[in-house]
Amino acid sequence: MWLSQRSYQLRKSRAEETFGCQKPSALPVTTGPVLAAAAGLDPAPASIANGGALPGALRAAGVAPEDVTTVFLTHLHADHVGWVAPGGTVYFPHAGVVYGAADRDALITPAPVDDPARIVMEGARGAGVLRCVDAPAVEIAPGLVAHHTPGHTPGHYVVRITAGGQEAHLLGDAVHHPLQINDTGISFLFDSDAAQALRTREELLVRLAEHDVAVGTAHFPNPRFRRVHRAHGERSWIDA
Repeated sequence: MWLSQRSYQLRKSRAEETFGCQKPSALPVTTGPVLAAAAGLDPAPASIANGGALPGALRAAGVAPEDVTTVFLTHLHADHVGWVAPGGTVYFPHAGVVYGAADRDALITPAPVDDPARIVMEGARGAGVLRCVDAPAVEIAPGLVAHHTPGHTPGHYVVRITAGGQEAHLLGDAVHHPLQINDTGISFLFDSDAAQALRTREELLVRLAEHDVAVGTAHFPNPRFRRVHRAHGERSWIDA
């Protein structure tokens, strides 16, 4: 499968107080053209986590910034966009950047000019590399489809990847913590619409259990691919 466990072993950063979640770095997905799903934290916002792991994660996967042709952002929070344009300067010189349109109006436009995510996105806008999407499902590349999953943010998307008869989903922040697998009523501090996020999580977890596919999460401890297993009326995480 073009999404390997090796590409998912990202350097851990300091845990958040809320749920003890890990901050995401990046997850390179490669087959022909190279796509990076999530751009993690740049080095600047040390007050919320230890950032800056993306360059090392890409090197470990054998990917140079010049190799990346598309960056897909599951949503526009600062911990997922940082290396798109750290300090306002694009990091991937040959890449287009795709994101959910609703997030720009909700998160970037009203943000202060010194907001880390706004600095990144304004830098990318100035470089002419942005492309927004707003459909329920959007093909980003052959075998890679983004599905709108609002709640955590209005423009949040989950990425579905298929290749060689295999399938994986990158959940972004649709699921933050392992405990949410059964108690989907657990909300996260930064969910923009907690009720919608609850509905989205439940629908998503039901589908993932039914189809028995690999999933990658952004904030779980010990990053690796997992599956959603259902037995005796309860769901659990198992290794993929």
